[in-house]
Amino acid sequence: MPDDHDLMNLVLVDDSDLLSIYRDAAARVIVARRRRSRSLDGEEMLGLIRELLVACADAREGWGLVFDVRAAPGNSDPAFEAAMVRGHQLMLEHFDRVAVLVRTELGSMQAERVGNTFADTVVTIDEAAAWAFAAQTPREPED
Repeated sequence: MPDDHDLMNLVLVDDSDLLSIYRDAAARVIVARRRRSRSLDGEEMLGLIRELLVACADAREGWGLVFDVRAAPGNSDPAFEAAMVRGHQLMLEHFDRVAVLVRTELGSMQAERVGNTFADTVVTIDEAAAWAFAAQTPREPED
């Protein structure tokens, strides 16, 4: 994560060929890093997101997620993008904030297109910005 973040706070929760999941309990942030591998179709990606949510079942209220997809190959297939809209909904049902960390500006444009209707989401190529967004203190409910 960002250079100024103490990496010692990150604890490995789960690790597979496709995804590594880390937790920082002090910051209340989950970091899910997609590994370099083949491109996934929409259903496979939804399955991966569901695995993430099961692995982090106890990290809910007040927690943020950094979903780091920089190592994954891009996929602009319409069926994949439609599945990602559902995946994004699932992540926001679980986490208070979701930061999607992408490799390029083109990736940022695609992720924004897929997730542009969701509040409490940021898409960025800046690792420090993703971390800061995910780690922010939750807002108090308005009266």
